[in-house]
Amino acid sequence: MYSSTPKTIIAWLILAISATADTSFASNVGGVFGPGVTLGDQSAQYRGAYDPDNNNFVQRIHYQHALNDDVRLRGVFQARKTADSDVDFDFFQGELQWRLKGSAKRQQAVRLDVRIRDRGRVGTLGLNWTNQFTLSPTISARAIILAAVEVGNGARSGVLLQTRSSLSHNLNKRFSVSAELFSEYGSSTDFDSFDDQIHQIGPALSGKLTDDWSFFSGVLVGATDASPDTSLRLWLSKSFK
Repeated sequence: MYSSTPKTIIAWLILAISATADTSFASNVGGVFGPGVTLGDQSAQYRGAYDPDNNNFVQRIHYQHALNDDVRLRGVFQARKTADSDVDFDFFQGELQWRLKGSAKRQQAVRLDVRIRDRGRVGTLGLNWTNQFTLSPTISARAIILAAVEVGNGARSGVLLQTRSSLSHNLNKRFSVSAELFSEYGSSTDFDSFDDQIHQIGPALSGKLTDDWSFFSGVLVGATDASPDTSLRLWLSKSFK
């Protein structure tokens, strides 16, 4: 077992972020998720993202369960701090990920997302294609295309398109560093101009705290006028298998 000291430090960081966030707009808690599915996987994850420029704070809880070594189900509950509540419901999302046939150097999967909101806000149906490439024994890359349609009153027309990518380097058996890029282009019926699109890029550090606990921490910086200037991100994961 690893020392519990890193876990304690991460817990204090979560409390510090929670104490400083005081309004309710979207922050980036999305991930550059990989195609891997592990037989017997049962795990939970906490995610928090904070925009210090606007005091925006979003939190998520994930729970996932692998049905076999190809198919995984996940439920996502997202909350945000608003003027009405410290933890106001944002959405629930159900996900089904199916790993496709791959090779030693390339793995791929598709993921179906169903997102439900309350108070008459539009929901979404999403279909995502994720790829992971092994470039060397310690370096890998991921590339994802995300497509979604809105459903409900006030839904936008067309397909909403995003891409995500990362380049990761394993420092040792416990820790890895990465660079991540998130891009949102708008609707296929009327793509936004580049300055109106959201593009964020930044570094991340992830690793294992104990045999059952792991963490992810990172910073994203906006590259266009429409992008948030800064997003601080912190995740904690617990495996039950």
